[in-house]
Amino acid sequence: MSKRQCAALLVGLGLFVGCWWRFLPYGIREREQLIWPMVLGIMAAGFLLRLRARPARLRPMIFLLLAMFVANAGLIVYDCAIDPTDHNLFPLEFAILGICCLPGFLSEWFAGRFDLQPPTRSAAPAVLVTDGR
Repeated sequence: MSKRQCAALLVGLGLFVGCWWRFLPYGIREREQLIWPMVLGIMAAGFLLRLRARPARLRPMIFLLLAMFVANAGLIVYDCAIDPTDHNLFPLEFAILGICCLPGFLSEWFAGRFDLQPPTRSAAPAVLVTDGR
């Protein structure tokens, strides 16, 4: 796992906990949600984590989304231990988190596409292949 992917995990966990840290009852928490600051933080994180990075198979935003899913699952377990009737539509919560991360994926693409100084390629020496004659 690269440093960017670890940073994405920590940023995703930090954004989720930062917006839902109060552990208020489920009904009250939904009224006081901080979804727009979280979306703006996801956008900024997607852009900054992708700047000057080599193209990779597993992009940092995937790890940020994974961290938010794990944190949300932990919050669901915590809430259901107190009141089992909470989170009766919990699959929609994961879909909403995925939708909230779409601007982050877009900003990650934008940073990778329009990076002003892409990473330098290593200059490999040219090898002349002959048939041995």
